[in-house]
Amino acid sequence: MSVSMKGLEAAIQQLQMNRIDLKQLYKHFKCLLLGPGGTGKTYASRTLPHLDRVMYCSCESGCLSISDVDFATKPVEMFSWEDVQKTYQLAKKYAGEIGTVYFDSLTESNELCKEYIKQNRKEAKETETLTMQEWGLLDIYMRKMIRGFRNLPVNVIFTCHPKRKEDSDTGETKYYPALNGQLSENVHQFFDFVFFANVKKSKKGATYSWLTGGHDRYMTKDRSGKLKMLAEPNWTNIFNAVKGATAEPVKKETKKEAAPVKTVQVSEEEANPFG
Repeated sequence: MSVSMKGLEAAIQQLQMNRIDLKQLYKHFKCLLLGPGGTGKTYASRTLPHLDRVMYCSCESGCLSISDVDFATKPVEMFSWEDVQKTYQLAKKYAGEIGTVYFDSLTESNELCKEYIKQNRKEAKETETLTMQEWGLLDIYMRKMIRGFRNLPVNVIFTCHPKRKEDSDTGETKYYPALNGQLSENVHQFFDFVFFANVKKSKKGATYSWLTGGHDRYMTKDRSGKLKMLAEPNWTNIFNAVKGATAEPVKKETKKEAAPVKTVQVSEEEANPFG
């Protein structure tokens, strides 16, 4: 079940009644998790520490695997680029109450951004294909969005689908984020960590793992140098290894019902809603 923007703000506001020392949380962990569908990218969010401080945001309408998880709010489903903008503004406003923003996924937000550009054309066009100028706008908008979320004073994790691309010089197949243009090849520069989710299936069942660094074929990296190249898909263990601390679940207190609040409005004319 999703939650409205108004409901989201009210729910986050309730967190003020259940404060903890935010220094206990692992701040400023910026990660891109790549992986095909079915590799557990969404499911892995349930392994985050301090689930009652997690803001889960989805562009994919696929929250069934985490429907029982007690996040800070119910999963926030974003169906338009305007929803992405509003979600960012709320995350920015309540950054002091949120420990982690889990954004699923960059690939789908890229599609929402393309639709937004088409819908806001000044002149009607016969083709659905973006013009060169519009492709440029897409790149600018996506970079501003990624940078905006990344710069929030909280943990930020983006998921993204991969795409295969053959190197014209070596003939080697590489996996890049499924994004458009040059962003696909250099989006990893925004993050300290880039993981690749994988699943191996056999008669005994499925084995899930994350490739965490040192492999150019998958664009993975680990700037901390503290992770094993092949890691268990568990965010709490990852955070512990990187920060050298132990994540203990936060016990919830009884929350009082928050008063209704107004939805944050984002102007379409605003040059950079992700600033």
